[in-house]
Amino acid sequence: MESTITLAFIDNDRFFIEGLQWLLLAYFSRRGVQVQLLDAAQAHRADMVFQSVERDWQARFCRCSVSGSRPINFALREPGDIRWRDKPRCISETGVIFRNDSPDSVVRQLDLALAARVQSGAAHRCHWCERHRITRREQDVMRYLACELPQTTIARNLHLSVKTVSNHKQAAMRKLGFKRNADLYHWLRMGGLKTVERP
Repeated sequence: MESTITLAFIDNDRFFIEGLQWLLLAYFSRRGVQVQLLDAAQAHRADMVFQSVERDWQARFCRCSVSGSRPINFALREPGDIRWRDKPRCISETGVIFRNDSPDSVVRQLDLALAARVQSGAAHRCHWCERHRITRREQDVMRYLACELPQTTIARNLHLSVKTVSNHKQAAMRKLGFKRNADLYHWLRMGGLKTVERP
């Protein structure tokens, strides 16, 4: 195991995250591994990512990872959130931690994840990457949205109708799992567009 590991947490429940951080710091300290904590904006550089996932949604970690990186990704879910199990999983999801899991259960998952990381081979693209790729035109629209330009200006610059721009934006939001405009704009401000590969 490396002598330093970087961890990132993407969750609004600070109380839960502080408890999880305390558990992880103790876990790695016992193994002689130093821990560096990264904020959500730097999660793409982390060795291990813990990210909350909305109820009934699938985690789509492969949509967020930088090309060539292989972080260990854990989805953080509410107790009783199980309907997502009927759908294909993201191949980049290492495991699921429920908010009511015992510390022993979390430690067992860490042990399994770290053991599997040593034995893992090359990464493959998963169901969510292949079926929900962002098109070139959707990326063009999002690039202008990242500059906070109005849709009328985007339409004029791309020689499209305002309705077509809106359709591209909605399609990209659906593929990325965003239900609200505010979530998309926050993701764009945090540099999320850099994590989306061109098809």
